[in-house]
Amino acid sequence: MSAKPLFQDTSILFDRIVERYDDRGEKIDQVIEGRFLLACSFAKLELKSSLLQKLQRVLNYLVESGSFGAAWERADKNVFERGTVQNIARWIWKDVQETIEVKRGDEADRIAAIQGIALIRIRIRGLWKRIGKMAEFTDKTECARAREAPTPQSDGSIDCTIHESACRERKCRNSDFFRERLIEIRKLIGSLRAHEKSGNEPGLSAELLRILESLEAATRDADSLYNYRRCRNVGDAWHHLECVAAKVKEFFTRNHAESQHLCPHLGLKEVKLPT
Repeated sequence: MSAKPLFQDTSILFDRIVERYDDRGEKIDQVIEGRFLLACSFAKLELKSSLLQKLQRVLNYLVESGSFGAAWERADKNVFERGTVQNIARWIWKDVQETIEVKRGDEADRIAAIQGIALIRIRIRGLWKRIGKMAEFTDKTECARAREAPTPQSDGSIDCTIHESACRERKCRNSDFFRERLIEIRKLIGSLRAHEKSGNEPGLSAELLRILESLEAATRDADSLYNYRRCRNVGDAWHHLECVAAKVKEFFTRNHAESQHLCPHLGLKEVKLPT
């Protein structure tokens, strides 16, 4: 018997890609075990933006300064970047049994920077490969930005740029896909506005209201979606619409605030982490 399909959104893919070993990771494994896993290409774009570009920034700090200490100081202003540098430090000095002092500009600092550069380069390229193996990716929007793999540069850095010009040059078909699902989208907009007007709980989150406004604007001009920011503003709706187009009924997410409204109005069953 074939495996039952399950559509994952970016929140689930993110937790899987960073290899969570806590209770949440175990619960995700319980849900996906034995299932045929799908996701939409838009998730690749979001993972690139939320994960790979942040790693790229730390890599750039190391390449530009050639100093682990300098990179540490720059990364200290951002929680994710600070955590990345700390993890690199733990790996570099994992076998050291005594306290050592590393001063900015000394040989140990320079060697640590070289090791850090190598680690992040491997990590970025490895994560991109892993993302591609985590699901069968649907691609009704044919997002060109989601297909752009990280590119090694001659200076040792890796380019994870999201080229917004691909949107302006209409190298995708997001507006066409939007028009194809227009009947469902109009019904969804009407249902969400009716819920908002009723005052019933749970109310619409700020994120969902932003998505709703973006959908309404696109119904007046679908070609306006050939704009990176406007396309990103549609956000979670792309995942749900791709799930509907793939004729998959179960949608696995941690974004309950939005999916508790989007799923029922689109005929989907929201799958949440087991309690």
